[in-house]
Amino acid sequence: INRYWTTSTVSGEVSFDLPNVEPLNHSTVNIAHRDGAFQSSIVLGFQAFDRRNPKFPELTLLTQILGGGLSSRLNSKLREEKGYTYGAFAVLDDNLFGSSVLIRTDVGTAVTKDAIHDIQETLERLCLDPISEVELNLAKQYMIGSMIRGSESANQKSGLVQMCLLYGLPLSYFADLGAALQQCTVESIKDVAKEIFLNKPYVLGICGDLKEINQYIEQFGFVTEASSIL
Repeated sequence: INRYWTTSTVSGEVSFDLPNVEPLNHSTVNIAHRDGAFQSSIVLGFQAFDRRNPKFPELTLLTQILGGGLSSRLNSKLREEKGYTYGAFAVLDDNLFGSSVLIRTDVGTAVTKDAIHDIQETLERLCLDPISEVELNLAKQYMIGSMIRGSESANQKSGLVQMCLLYGLPLSYFADLGAALQQCTVESIKDVAKEIFLNKPYVLGICGDLKEINQYIEQFGFVTEASSIL
């Protein structure tokens, strides 16, 4: 990382004139009805900050611990403990004008409500109970290794340069990010979890049989859309 990202220079400026993304005021539920569906496809999204924020290193580690792999909190809860799904994952959708943490899983229609409750419980635990040092160190190793693997080829390096230009970041950004990840602590990640998840509004999307889940879905937020797909 140091070899390629600490001494390079680039000129030029990228500018945009787009409106800021407004913060969510309340939780909403969007449903795509699929008659007779045996499963519900669930996506739960929370607004987050982008990589220009100094707390972005904590956010990347938090997302990895929450749902970045088979040993993550979500997968351990929904797959291994409850047997609801083949996989439950969280990704950081980082964009210049609005980033989000997205949680995705597919569960049986009959356990849709329980799965959403378990996701919410998992998020609450991240906010209230410190993660373990083992979890933190594993997440650090994975993220730093991913950064190294993601800058091996010329094509990958050009993509990272493009990202630096897009966000107005120095080309030393990714070397600095590796060092910043190492400095993250259990408490700093807990603070970011509170900022993103604790009592925060969200957008919940479900593709499934509306007839089976309609009786309880409003408890998760205001239902803003109910469409039908073949």
